[in-house]
Amino acid sequence: MIGINFVYEKDEFLKSVDPHISLSSELAVESFDFDTNSFDDLADYIEFMNFDEYIFFGLGNPQRLIRVVNYLQGLVKIPIKFINQNTASNYLNDHELVHLCDEVNKLSKLNVNEAFLQGYRCFQTNLYPLTLRKGILKHLKVDNLALFLEENTDLLRYFGINSAIYSKNKQNKFLLPIIHLDSDEYDLQFSKAHFLESQDILLQNINDFIHTGKVAEKKVPLNYGTLVGINKFHSLYFHNKNFFLDSEYKYKVGTSGDKYQNIINIASTIIPTIQVPLSVKQLYPTLIHINNVYDDINFITAYNRYKLPPCEFSSFDWIGFTTKKQKIVFNLPTQRVFEVNTLYLNLFEQIIKNKQSSSSEAKKVLETMRL
Repeated sequence: MIGINFVYEKDEFLKSVDPHISLSSELAVESFDFDTNSFDDLADYIEFMNFDEYIFFGLGNPQRLIRVVNYLQGLVKIPIKFINQNTASNYLNDHELVHLCDEVNKLSKLNVNEAFLQGYRCFQTNLYPLTLRKGILKHLKVDNLALFLEENTDLLRYFGINSAIYSKNKQNKFLLPIIHLDSDEYDLQFSKAHFLESQDILLQNINDFIHTGKVAEKKVPLNYGTLVGINKFHSLYFHNKNFFLDSEYKYKVGTSGDKYQNIINIASTIIPTIQVPLSVKQLYPTLIHINNVYDDINFITAYNRYKLPPCEFSSFDWIGFTTKKQKIVFNLPTQRVFEVNTLYLNLFEQIIKNKQSSSSEAKKVLETMRL
């Protein structure tokens, strides 16, 4: 059996394409999530499936994909091949190629720049999607790319396939199977968003929020995930031959040449533990973003005091807040905002804090929250 993966590339960003076509019985059409899986994951998968060979069909502008194929071949014994439209006649007929091109045209508007910008935001704050498995490296900033590659190439297999290295030196860019981005360019773009805050002040502000519903910050502090103890080891800094979890180089987790498992073991022991509920640690950055949009906010969440004491758990993904002129409830998954009145907001607080009410007004509020 031959595995074939159709991969669209734009500005080094890779996306597996499902062409919705049936090929010969010898070809198994594959799709792989390059955002949430590492090179090690893909190599293990290819070996586990026991293909006779594995083919990457390059679409778009497949330059990094060729480097990925060459890198993967060093991780597996099964033959890994790269083909494109010019060399595809052994696997696809003309009709299948036309259909494949139609599918690719749908991806031409893929906003890669926005994906890179969002990735840098995650890197700066150490905040990544909760669905991302612990230990998948997504971003690394290096002060010496040549030295990093000379002494730490074993680490590359643990990087997400769509991951990035930030450095000033582009000389060794084409030796990398992962994306290379100019660190100076991104530092400049985000210079206005840079906000450092000590762990003590951040902790005090979070505790103030729990007791008052007020949020002090207008920007998410750099290294937030590390400072509050929810860093899941998705980013690293390589500085003066050492590895760090944070941009201030306070949390050292290894030296150049260290094995991946040694680094992650050290990271697991030095990440600070602060006495704040996990739900609050995860929610607080969202509240900061809202606090930057509105003025004079009081938040109503399950985890802070408003008219009722906070609770430890809520099954509702809703928050509320008041300003001088508005009373608003906000659905976290959908990002939908609704303006409400005082009665609604009071009943809303009871519901998200698991306070039972049999009133008809409370039932109506509950119904609207479930829409």
